[in-house]
Amino acid sequence: DALGTIGLDRDSVGPLERLVRETNGRGRGLAAEALGRVGTGAHAAVPALIAAASDSRPDVRWRAAEALGGIGPGAVEAVPDLVTLLADPSSNVRWRAAQALGAIGGARRRRPSRRPSGTRPRT
Repeated sequence: DALGTIGLDRDSVGPLERLVRETNGRGRGLAAEALGRVGTGAHAAVPALIAAASDSRPDVRWRAAEALGGIGPGAVEAVPDLVTLLADPSSNVRWRAAQALGAIGGARRRRPSRRPSGTRPRT
């Protein structure tokens, strides 16, 4: 896979975002996948990835969902679109949307305090 052999960083986001917006088919999906590999630095591409998540091709939809999950909490605006994808006809799209929702929301969860049983919190 060529995407794994090139260096992807924040400088890659602009050109990849344009590919997601301006190409069709497999190229659009591969650009979305590459944005997911950039991770949190690809936050600026979230609107383009949201649009790609409604593409007619399932491979583009699952790659867009996966990319949004790779961005993590910075893609919180995509949550309604990802929830919609949970009802997608493609099980692969549904799976990637569920994973993305976990990645986006998982970083914001707080762990419960670990007080010994029977103790009261300090006031």
